[in-house]
Formats: sequence, structure tokens, C-alpha cells
Amino acid sequence: MQRVFLSMIARHPLRTLKIYLLLKPPSIAGMILRLLQNIRFKVWLALIIEPFVLCGLVLASRAWREVDEVQMAWLAAVAVLFAALPNLWAYPSPHTVADLLLSVAIALQVVLWAIVMWTARHGLAAGWIGRRASTLAASSGSAGG
Repeated sequence: MQRVFLSMIARHPLRTLKIYLLLKPPSIAGMILRLLQNIRFKVWLALIIEPFVLCGLVLASRAWREVDEVQMAWLAAVAVLFAALPNLWAYPSPHTVADLLLSVAIALQVVLWAIVMWTARHGLAAGWIGRRASTLAASSGSAGG
């Protein structure tokens, strides 16, 4: 079977490129978008809130200086690409894109977490976050004394 498949690719390279680079990716993306549109509001809310909770946990652990958000976002994007490969070789349908749908949902959370974490980390380092609270504490301490 492999020999037949490779001989078809060798005989029709332009058609193969058209199928795998132009026709299949929009078909896969369309299937994922249709499935993502069917997700209920409560699930979307949980998917959106979870990265903020994770960011808070990382900040509370005081390990926020060692976090590399960009590397995590790239890792999630690569995972989505690898999860899409079986659908690229076969065909996208609701029962075959489950792993890709899960990878896309996780990648969306990771990217949102990376944005929130990057903003919070740079805000802490620059003093944007925490400055108002310390200013308020200092002013209430001096007003009470």
C-alpha cells in the first residue's frame, strides 16, 4: 500500500501538493471551527477563566521569574500541528478530530495564559502591579499615625 501511495505522489506531485497544502487545511480548520462553535457558554467560560487561575497560582508560588511563556505557547502550537497530521493524511470529520479539538482547546488556554503571565510578570518587574496597593498602605499608615 505504501508503494502504491508513494508512486501516486511521484506521478502527480502538483496534484498532491494542491490536496495537502490547499484543500485539506481549510477543510480541517472548518471542521474544528464548527465543533468549537457548538461548545456551550459554561465550557467556554471555564476555558477562559482557567488560565487566569493558573497565572495566579504561578504568581503566588513566587516562581514567576523563571517562567518562559513564549516557549510554552510554541510547544502548544507544535502540539496542535502534530495532532492535525492524521487528519491531513485521512479526512476530517467530527469523530476523527477529537485529539485535534482537544489540542486546540488546550493551546487556546496556554496562549491566553502566556499573554496574562507575560503581562503580569512584566507588570511586577516594572512596578505597575503592586505599586498602588503599597501606595495605599503607606498613605493609610501615615494618615492613621
